[in-house]
Formats: sequence, structure tokens, C-alpha cells
Amino acid sequence: MQPAVTQIGYLEIETADRPSWLRLARLIGFEIDAREQATGLRMDADRWARIILREGEAERLSAVGWEAASPDDFQAILQRLEQAGARPRMRPDLAHFHNVQQLAEFEDPDGNRGELYWSACTTIRKPFRSPEYVTFIASDNGMGHVTLAAADIARSMAFYQTTLGLKLTEIADVGQLPVVFLRAGDRHHTLAMAQVPSGRPGIDHIMIEVATLDDLGSIRDRLIADAYTIERDLGRHPTDGVISLYAATPAPFNLEIGWGSITVDERTWAKDRYERRTWSWGHRRPGAPETELGAIEAY
Repeated sequence: MQPAVTQIGYLEIETADRPSWLRLARLIGFEIDAREQATGLRMDADRWARIILREGEAERLSAVGWEAASPDDFQAILQRLEQAGARPRMRPDLAHFHNVQQLAEFEDPDGNRGELYWSACTTIRKPFRSPEYVTFIASDNGMGHVTLAAADIARSMAFYQTTLGLKLTEIADVGQLPVVFLRAGDRHHTLAMAQVPSGRPGIDHIMIEVATLDDLGSIRDRLIADAYTIERDLGRHPTDGVISLYAATPAPFNLEIGWGSITVDERTWAKDRYERRTWSWGHRRPGAPETELGAIEAY
């Protein structure tokens, strides 16, 4: 089996509106770790931060951190990145910042920036304490998932499967839009991609997972009490089974907060995927007419 990335270890976001991100972070229940160079939003004790905010002029997802399991795996994936024309470049300065052993930056076929690294240091751990007592699902499966719009879905699938080693979970018809779901661990997907009619690449949303339905409900209560914008209210996906809502962010993409993702058992998935009992409902835009319920699936 070829070496493959194991998870999305972190996301880096460039923002000119740090206060708005921190408002959302507090409502969700992230632990905030403010440093000189950046602000980290913590979800667990395994990484100093899973979402990293850097000051800048744009509002964008500036990097996706992909973790390799070992130095040998790192080198093997790095070689495949070179062969794929992804222009990997070693960045010891970023390795120091992220407290990892080695790190190389690269670009996917649509110009999205990735960072490949290995050995996130956990020798001295700072205990994780959510100020709102939220438990997040991260650790071995990483911070959650990212959903992209690809200019050429076949080209992007080939890159992420062949070069980074992601596994295909399924291709689903979501509201007459084929969406590709790829995974690094056993969470249903780590990366989702669709080829939208415009053909313009971009990011649709990022997702974090909480441990209980009560965690999700309490986050929703806090968002409503604070009059925070919920772009899509509670709903359930027919693919990964997640119950979630989508909160607005200062960036041109949403943050999905979800609970209950399907985990894939390699031995039985070929059969399991046809026997799911989940159903698509909700994810309604506040104020939308009843007819929109479930009609436009937010993947």
C-alpha cells in the first residue's frame, strides 16, 4: 500500500477581521490561544491549534495542513508531489511555527495551497479545556473536512487520490450535483469536491465535528442568543449521516458544525453504503419558503 496522508491536521485562515472570527470561536466553544504571529483555535490536546488565524488583507483559506505518518511517508509523498507538478518547497520556518519536524508547501491543480508535514510535537501537552465544555472529534481523524469546488473534477480527483493517497468513499448525486467524497482516515470524508456549473474553483465550506448532539444543540442556542448568522439551520445529510448547521464566517465560505459522521469499515463498506438508513432533511436557509426544505442539499 502506498504511503498516504493520514488527516487534515490544521487549517490556516487569512483574515482582516479577527474580532468576528473570535466572536464565532467563543460561541462554538473553541479554546483560544493567542500568539504573536497568529491566533490558534484549539479543539483538542493533540495539536496547539486546529484552525489558525493569521492577519492579512484577504478573507480566505490560505493553507490546508496534511499530515504524513512518518519521515519515509513524508519523503514518498513529497516525491509524488514533485512528479505531479505541485511545486513542493521545503519551509523550515513554517515547520518551526507549527512545531513539526518537516514541512513542505505545495499547490493543488486549482492553486489551493497545501502544507505537507510529519510529526506534530506532543511531548509537552497543554490540556484542552473548552470554555463552553464542548468535546470535539479530532485526534486520529483530524480537524474535520474541507469542501471544494473544482475546475476539473477528474483532474482534482486524480491529484488527491494518486498524489496524497486519499481513498474514494463514494460519488453521490447531491441535488443533481455529483459530489466526490474522499477520506484519509475512517471518517466518511476528509475532502469533498464538486464541479459547479460556473467552473470556477473555490471553497464551499469547512467542517468541524462535535462529540454529542447536545454539544451541537448548545452551540446552536448560543448562536441564536447572540443573533449570529446561521446560513443553513439544522439538517441531516444522506451521505455521511451528519446532523449539522452552517454558520457564516467573515470569509466567503461557511463553517459547518456537525455531529454523527459515519465511519467507514474497509471490510464491509462496499455493502454498508447501500444500507444506510439516513435521510436528507433540513439545512433550510432561515426565512426560506417551505418548498426549499431538503431541496438544495448543502454538502
